[in-house]
Amino acid sequence: MAQKFDVLVFSIFGRNHWLAAQLKSSGLSVALMDLTSLFQKGLAEDWEGPFPLIFPDHVARSYSQSFTDQDRSELLHRGPSLRIKGRGLLEFKSEHIEYMLNRMDQTGVWVAEEDGRPNIKSTDFEFKSLWLKSFLKQWRSTTLRSLRATEEAIQDFPLNSNYVLRHPSRRGYVESAAWLTDSGVEVLKPNPWWRLEFDSSSNQWKLSFDQDELEIHAKNFILGLTSYELHKFSGQITPSLELVTPQAFWVRWRGVVNNPLALNFLPTYSMYLSDPEFGVYSENFFTVIKRNQQEIDVWSCLPYEALSQVEFQTEIRSAIEEKLGQFVPELKNVQMDDLRMGSDLFSFWPVYKNRLEPQNLKLSLYLDSPESWLGLDNYSRYIYQTQLIETLNKSNTQKTTGV
Repeated sequence: MAQKFDVLVFSIFGRNHWLAAQLKSSGLSVALMDLTSLFQKGLAEDWEGPFPLIFPDHVARSYSQSFTDQDRSELLHRGPSLRIKGRGLLEFKSEHIEYMLNRMDQTGVWVAEEDGRPNIKSTDFEFKSLWLKSFLKQWRSTTLRSLRATEEAIQDFPLNSNYVLRHPSRRGYVESAAWLTDSGVEVLKPNPWWRLEFDSSSNQWKLSFDQDELEIHAKNFILGLTSYELHKFSGQITPSLELVTPQAFWVRWRGVVNNPLALNFLPTYSMYLSDPEFGVYSENFFTVIKRNQQEIDVWSCLPYEALSQVEFQTEIRSAIEEKLGQFVPELKNVQMDDLRMGSDLFSFWPVYKNRLEPQNLKLSLYLDSPESWLGLDNYSRYIYQTQLIETLNKSNTQKTTGV
C-alpha cells in the first residue's frame, strides 16, 4: 500500500511544524515524521536552546502562535539584558538604549523597526565602533567565525522587537504535534527502521519501513535534521548524505542557587560578555535563564573536541561560576551541575565551520536544519522557512503546469 504526498518532512523537536502547516495551508499535501520521541535523553530545555524568541512586528502571527500557544511564555518587557565587563548594561528595549549605544560608540545597530534597517557593513568603519553589530550576528550564527568576519547575510533585527521567553515542556511538544494533525498534515508514527530513496524514473522520493507494507511517495523531501542527528538512527537515505561534524555546540548546565533571594537581582534572561572582541565562545560569553525560584540554566558555546574531556568541562564550569559572581555578586554561591546533555546528544544547537548549500533542486531535496540556516534563533529560521515555502510552491506550480 502506498500513500502519495507533495511534500514529506522529517522533523525533530518541532522545528519544522510551522513550515509543514503553512505548506498544507497553501494547498500542498504534506506528511511529516517527527523523530523527537527517539531522543529519549533530551529535556525540553535542551530542545528550546539558549536564545529568546524574537518576533519583529512584520513576523506572521501564525508563526509566533506556533511557539506560544502550547507552553507558558512571558514577554521580556525590557528585552534581553547584555552586561559587558567594564562597559555597563544594555537592555535591548530600555528607554536608555540610545544613550547607552552612544556612550559605547556603537554604530549601525537597528534600534526601531520604523526607523529602517541601517546599511552598514563591518568593513565600513573601525571595528571598535561595530563590535556590537557583529556580536548580535555571531551570537546567533551557525558558523564558527571571528567577530571581525561574521556572516553579513544573517538577518538584523531591531533591538526593540518583541522578545519572549518560553518555558518548554514535553506536554507542549505533544500539543504542538496534535495541532499539526488538526491543520491537515499527515503525522506519521516515528520509526527508527526506515529507508528513503530517490526514484529517478518517477522523479519522486520513496519512504519504506522494515517489515511494513506501507510506502510513502513524495514529490519533495524536506530534511529537518542535521546529518549528525540523522546518524543516530537506523534509517538510510539514498543517495547518502555526508556526515558533517560541528565545530562547537551550545551546551547547558543547571544551576542551583543556595540563596533564592539572590535571583531577585537577576533578569529573567541575561547575557554576560567579558571581552567584546573575543566573541561568544568558551567562558568569554554565557547566557543565564531563570527557570524557577531557585534554579537557573547556564548556556555556553564550547568546542566539540573538548566536550568529551571532563577536565575541560570542570575548568569551564568553574570559570563561568567565578565570572557570574563577578557580574552579579549576589550569585557567588551558585552551584552548577554537570552538563545535562549526554555526549551523544550534543546535536541540538551546533555551530559549523561552513554552512551547507540549503537545497538540491535536482533531487527535490530541501534542507531545513541548523546545517542550512544562517542563524540558530527562531527569527533566522522564520526568514529561511518563508523563502523555502515560496520555493516549494513555485516548484509545485511548475510541475503541475509542466512549465
